[in-house]
Amino acid sequence: MENGNLKENVNLDVFVIAIVIILIGLLLFVSSVNASCTENISSCKSSGWVSGKTYCLNTSISGDTGNCMDTDASNVILDCQGNTIDGDESGFDYGVYASSDSNVTIKNCVVSDFYDGVGLYRSHNSTLESSHIDSNERSGVYITESIGDVVFGNTISNQSVSSDMGIYFASSYYMNVSENNITSNYRGIYGSSGSYNNFTNNLIS
Repeated sequence: MENGNLKENVNLDVFVIAIVIILIGLLLFVSSVNASCTENISSCKSSGWVSGKTYCLNTSISGDTGNCMDTDASNVILDCQGNTIDGDESGFDYGVYASSDSNVTIKNCVVSDFYDGVGLYRSHNSTLESSHIDSNERSGVYITESIGDVVFGNTISNQSVSSDMGIYFASSYYMNVSENNITSNYRGIYGSSGSYNNFTNNLIS
C-alpha cells in the first residue's frame, strides 16, 4: 500500500513539474514576441520615427487620406502584424513610404487602395517582406533611385487598371526580388532603368 502511494505521489510530482515547464515556456515565448515591439501604434505615423525601433501596428487602419506610414528615420522596422493599411482610393499617396531613409524594413502588412502601395525613394538596403499589397491605383511597389533593396515573399495583386504595375522600379540597382506571388496586375514587374538586379522564383500571372 505504501509503495502504491509513493508511485502516485511521484507521478503527481512529475505531472506538476511538466505543467510548470510548459507554463514557463509559454511565458518566455510571449515575452520574446512582445520584446520585438519597442513601440505599438494604432494610427498612421508621418513623423517621430526613431532609429533602432520596431513599430508594431496593433489594429487595422481604414480610409486613410494621404501617406499613411511615412518614415523620417533610417534603421526602423514596421511590423503590421497582419493588420491592414487601407486608403481612400483618391489622390497621389502611398500606404507606406520611405524617402531618403535606409535600412527600413516593412513586414506583415496588408496595403490597399492607395495610389502606390509601398514606395521606396532613395531608400537603400530596405526590405519589404511577407506582405499583401493589393488593389492600388498605379503600382503595388514603387522603387526609385535605390540600391540594394529586397522584396521577398509578398503577394502583390490586382493593380489591374491599364498601365498599372505589380512592381515598378527606376534607376535602382542591386535589388533582390524573389519568392513573390505577383498576380492579376496589368504588368507584373516593370522597370525603366537599372542594372545588377536579381529576380528569382517569382510567380507572375
